[in-house]
Amino acid sequence: MGRHHPADVAFGKAAFAKGWVEREAARDAMRTVKVLRENGETTTLSRVLFEQDLLTARQVRSLQTKLGQREALCECGSRIETHGKKPGSKARCPDCKARVDVPGSDLDDPFRTIEVDRSTQQSGGQLAVGLVTSLALAGVLGAAARESYGGHMGFGAAVTSGVAGALALLCVARGAALGAAGVLLAAISGLSVAAVLGNPAGAPAYTAFGVSAHMAMPGLIALHLVVACVVLRQSLFAKGPDGVMAWTVLVSLYPLAFFGYRCLPSTDPSHYFTGPSVLAKVPWMAQPGSVALLYLFPLMALMLGGAGLIRSLRGRKGGILTHAGFAASLLILSGFGLALGTSTGQLPTQGNVQLDRLVAERVGPHWGPPPGAPASVAAAIQVPRIDEDVASR
Repeated sequence: MGRHHPADVAFGKAAFAKGWVEREAARDAMRTVKVLRENGETTTLSRVLFEQDLLTARQVRSLQTKLGQREALCECGSRIETHGKKPGSKARCPDCKARVDVPGSDLDDPFRTIEVDRSTQQSGGQLAVGLVTSLALAGVLGAAARESYGGHMGFGAAVTSGVAGALALLCVARGAALGAAGVLLAAISGLSVAAVLGNPAGAPAYTAFGVSAHMAMPGLIALHLVVACVVLRQSLFAKGPDGVMAWTVLVSLYPLAFFGYRCLPSTDPSHYFTGPSVLAKVPWMAQPGSVALLYLFPLMALMLGGAGLIRSLRGRKGGILTHAGFAASLLILSGFGLALGTSTGQLPTQGNVQLDRLVAERVGPHWGPPPGAPASVAAAIQVPRIDEDVASR
């Protein structure tokens, strides 16, 4: 028995102990494995017993589970233990580094792998989710364009919504329904950011279903945090590393709780970095707004954009069209955080003349801190002029 593979020996003993195979039949199967190996063909005792109808598929699976065995065979002649891996997935040969199919996906044959077109299944699910999401976002854009038509943002909202709708239709035609949803979401984010930064809190410059951009912005940021984690999990970390994804979710919970709280009717939605009490003394780099808008969103956008570009270059589904819109939306919100933090003196950007001038011209009239107020005071009081506008509504 020492000349045989240890896994075959264990499998033969277990089959004999169950009373499923006679001793002599097991020895004959062992001799078959040895002869095939000497002739350059690699196989296992379990395969031989199954092929000779000495064991059923159910019996083979039972013994494999008991022994922790599910060996895949590589063309180089290696036997690869794949127990614990998902049947139908890929395992890497330790000798030649080739990728082999993990057996067990066929209920009638424990050594056969059914070829499943996962890209087709995935695209079908993406199509359904993408179309439903796109219709919902298109409804928001349409309602916002109609409600904002009489204001100074009406023309820009209509043009932006029309262009985004055309791009979304193009994405759907190219088979990227989720990409269409991302384009529409980026349009909503861009228009909301423009309305919030360029208008006082009480001005209904851009509204949808009666909700102004100022009121909707905390919820929009919270939505991006949730969707970003889901997209990263499905797109980049579907097969690990689980530790990276776990840390991403853990870090996201901190700003998610903050912006979720800002969605409550009793709170002032104009605080995007910190509140007036508990977090006032927290350094700027640890504020929930900084964590989400300045750290997580740019990093997630780069990861999704890079993954989409690589997939497009390789000709695979889920490429740049699927990720570009959502990545752009993340970057828009990240730019919003940078502009707002600069205008309110909450970020250490003093000395950046170009940034300060740009922010002062567009954002400063509505968001700038009181004259002479240091950054620490501005962080604590969070722009009283905005609070007064909100309180007057």
